[in-house]
Amino acid sequence: MIKRFLLTLLIVVSLCGCKNNTISVSGVSFKESEFNGIYIQKTVEEFYNLSFTCGDSVNIIFSNDFRVDDVPFYSGYYTRTGIPLLTAYPGYTYPEFSYNNGPDVIETIKLTDDDTIKIELNKKGKYLDVENAMSVRASLVRDTYDSDETFGNFRPLVGGDIDSTLLYRSASPCVNTYNRASYVSELSRKYHINSFIDLSDNEEEIKNYYDDEDADISYWRSMYDKGNICCLDLSANYRNKDYKTKLVKGLRYITENDGPFLIHCVEGKDRTGFVCLLLEALCNASIEELEYDYMITYSNYYGIDKTNKSDMYKAYYDNRFADFLTYLTSKESLDDIKPLDVYNGAVDYLLSAGMSIEEINMLINKISGND
Repeated sequence: MIKRFLLTLLIVVSLCGCKNNTISVSGVSFKESEFNGIYIQKTVEEFYNLSFTCGDSVNIIFSNDFRVDDVPFYSGYYTRTGIPLLTAYPGYTYPEFSYNNGPDVIETIKLTDDDTIKIELNKKGKYLDVENAMSVRASLVRDTYDSDETFGNFRPLVGGDIDSTLLYRSASPCVNTYNRASYVSELSRKYHINSFIDLSDNEEEIKNYYDDEDADISYWRSMYDKGNICCLDLSANYRNKDYKTKLVKGLRYITENDGPFLIHCVEGKDRTGFVCLLLEALCNASIEELEYDYMITYSNYYGIDKTNKSDMYKAYYDNRFADFLTYLTSKESLDDIKPLDVYNGAVDYLLSAGMSIEEINMLINKISGND
């Protein structure tokens, strides 16, 4: 739910070479809860009409003398966690300023109802390479992919000592936003999935998907009828305490129930990617195995790998995969990270989430096939 936060807004656009380079507007800004940001009450379309373009660099200046310079303006959340950005996400009415799942903007900047904001263009197109790399959209047509598995982003976890017959990952078998649900549901039948760890949805949402007639999800429905679905309703913020608490529920479900398990969110990218990396790390996966499993999603969806579209590969690698590992290990560079660092980081993460060392060892034994 969007919570109102009354914040007078002054938008100023500074464009080189323009005679009329200042436009101002007063209004109300809204607190955005999922990414801990604020919506700026100037519509995305109006923003574009003012000559802002995704890929630009902007300065954001608050009337209480707090300012954030050189902020990338993107069409998605394309920075590392905690790095400021201005986002015009597809479907958003208003642009949002946030620290991308990091500190709460209002608390960090100590904003009050009387404060104003000024947004200036800093440098046109400075971040266009990242915008172009990370704003690519996957085809929704099955025939453009070489297999149902590739289309559904469906595969076993294989890193380290993990039991590759027990854990699978994929796009959603019930949410048909990207036309994949029927394929993933049937792949779940093919691979004898017995339990689903749904990272993205809550109980009410999956009841609605159950009645969706746009996709054949009969196998998923049969598992729902058996009560074999664990809904976690995770946000994208894996550093958040609420995220950790909900995730522990899902990990305990794995130790207490029978597989094979399918772990999924909507597309099987970021939420699924982090959770699977965590499980693989617990089973002593190498850095190369962790990278392969996370990054193959982008090969499946966009044809991106180290040799094909290497600039796009680097953008996802730096802003997603590297962010996961440096957070878990408290290291600044991947060059300094060893597999044991990631294992210890994964254990510490789960301890901080409320699991005991006994529970963690039970989980490791279960997913490595030693249960």
